[in-house]
Amino acid sequence: EGLGERSDRGGSYLLELCKALEKEIRILGDTRGLGLMIGLEIVEDKESKRPAPELAMRVVQGCYQQGLLLIGPIGFYGNVIRIAPPLVIQQEEAAAGMDILEGVMREVS
Repeated sequence: EGLGERSDRGGSYLLELCKALEKEIRILGDTRGLGLMIGLEIVEDKESKRPAPELAMRVVQGCYQQGLLLIGPIGFYGNVIRIAPPLVIQQEEAAAGMDILEGVMREVS
């Protein structure tokens, strides 16, 4: 089924969307990823980059309430959210999940 290629394409698509959000949302301090595994670092503000584990938890809980499951918060400071969809995810499904994530992050921010 070309899962490796699908992972690369899907990961590039999601990473591009997350990088665009990073420019707009003040609590999104850094975005990094490989394939379909992406980490979003949640911070108090972009200037201090101070970890914000409580905001990360609010994002995870808000997404869960809207039907989007995320992994987190994780990381040394407990402020990283991991996006790890299945390898067979369709672009429309990924876009719908990103819409939920964006809405919640704007609300929390």
